[in-house]
Amino acid sequence: AIVEQTTRGFIKLDANAMLRKVALGLPLVDVARSKPKRTLEPPFIAMTIFAALEPHFERRFPGGLERDCLVLGYGAIGKQVATFVRERLGLPLERVVVHDRDAEQAAVARWLGYSAWDRAGLAASFQLVVGCSGQASFQLGDSAYLAPAALLVSASSGAVELSRQDFIELADA
Repeated sequence: AIVEQTTRGFIKLDANAMLRKVALGLPLVDVARSKPKRTLEPPFIAMTIFAALEPHFERRFPGGLERDCLVLGYGAIGKQVATFVRERLGLPLERVVVHDRDAEQAAVARWLGYSAWDRAGLAASFQLVVGCSGQASFQLGDSAYLAPAALLVSASSGAVELSRQDFIELADA
């Protein structure tokens, strides 16, 4: 049997025909999309992320964020992260920008008052980017949207969120 506990695991399964073929012959237990996983776990993940980030915030932004925050993904984790950004960092709703590839999730974020990220425009300047989508959602070319000394944070279970290898290679160059 396969027991999948992360949305990232289902993203991998959907993207890989061989994995899907092998999985067809096995029972699949979907923990990732269960109600407890979607409702009980996200606040704890968001709290853990912010506990790990607090020393960085204090050191880099002693007066608080001067620019906007971008939350990538507005699923169960992204919703909690956006809430924590507002509450813990004291950012007004309009300074928290949310981007989700899924039109329904993006619409929910707009309805709740979050700004949308306009990738076509170049005016955005983020001091904090938190990836919660489980997919590569912030590419190297998106660094044009970063303010100096910005923090890039991956809150997903996979290390794909922020194209880490590309950023490491750029820093090395």
